[in-house]
This record gives sequence, C-alpha cells and structure tokens, in this order.
Amino acid sequence: VTNDLRVIKDSFWANGPQYKQLAKEAKERRGKALGPPPYQMTISGVQVLAPRDDQRVLRGRVQMTRPGEVPQRFDWDVWLQLDKAAGGRWRLWTVRDTAGP
Repeated sequence: VTNDLRVIKDSFWANGPQYKQLAKEAKERRGKALGPPPYQMTISGVQVLAPRDDQRVLRGRVQMTRPGEVPQRFDWDVWLQLDKAAGGRWRLWTVRDTAGP
C-alpha cells in the first residue's frame, strides 16, 4: 500500500513474475500510494505440492481484507522457491489462479 517495495523485497524473488508485477503496479501508482492500513492475506484449506525439491506450491483459498473494503477471495497456487544463498529461505516466485477446492 506504500509502493515501497523494500518492505517486501526479502520475501520475493526480485526476478520472479510476481515481484515484477508488483514493481510495475507501484511504478504506475507513483505518488498515489494506497496508504495504510495494509492488506491482510489469509490462506485456508492449504494443500502443499512439491513439483521439485526446491519448490513448494501452496494451493488454497486466499482471503484479502483491509478495513473499510469488501473482503476479496481467490483460489490461488502460491509458488515458493528455496533460496539456498539466503540460508534456505523460501521466497515467493508467483501466484496463479487455480480451480479451487
């Protein structure tokens, strides 16, 4: 909501599609930040898939909420990749729509 990607950069792969999308959106909103409060993302009904040893996919229903706004719901695959150079930290690669539960 601040357009300051430094706040989230450690959680994302900077060369990944999701971070690139967020950077594009922040650039388009330059000077027009949404402002606080932040969005809250909650995932439920999670199924963990492991397409590779260094990847995990969290498949579930995501609810995005923010005070004063109508909650939004998405059925998503949240793709994570292991970053061995960061001590084995999992970073978000991308998010994709899925058929849902």
